[in-house]
Amino acid sequence: MSKLSTHMPFIGKKFSISIDELEPGMIVDFGYQKDSVGAPENKKYTVMIVDPSFKRPQDKENFTHALNLDVASRASILEIAKTTGSTLANSNLLARKVNAEKLIVEGQPRQFYQQSISKLLTGGGKGSYRTFKTSRLKGIHLIDYTFPQEVVYISPTEHPEE
Repeated sequence: MSKLSTHMPFIGKKFSISIDELEPGMIVDFGYQKDSVGAPENKKYTVMIVDPSFKRPQDKENFTHALNLDVASRASILEIAKTTGSTLANSNLLARKVNAEKLIVEGQPRQFYQQSISKLLTGGGKGSYRTFKTSRLKGIHLIDYTFPQEVVYISPTEHPEE
């Protein structure tokens, strides 16, 4: 069963952005052409970006790593946000994102997910991790996602020493 309905009341304004503007922690939606047997399939995804453009030495192209909000519930995303806080995704558009940079460690996004994020996801949310060929992301919209007051807001001008 889709968890996207748990997010819908908290999805605010949407802003068109480019692939180059994607950042970890952003909540976005986009169209994506999946490889399928027979005809390719176009599908729309709403995700939280983990790594917008990652390429391993053996990869021929960049991949975008994300948590699919169709699988991860709002409670799962809020657990991550409570750990990291939220901040502005884009100061010009005033949209908020999870402050995921706080969690990111050197290494591959999958390791980051397994070490930092997977323990915050519950139930079916554990199957939400997806990779997408970055070049296939089309019609990207940054979503101003509403977080509750208990999720700390961190101003982009603040740089707490940790």
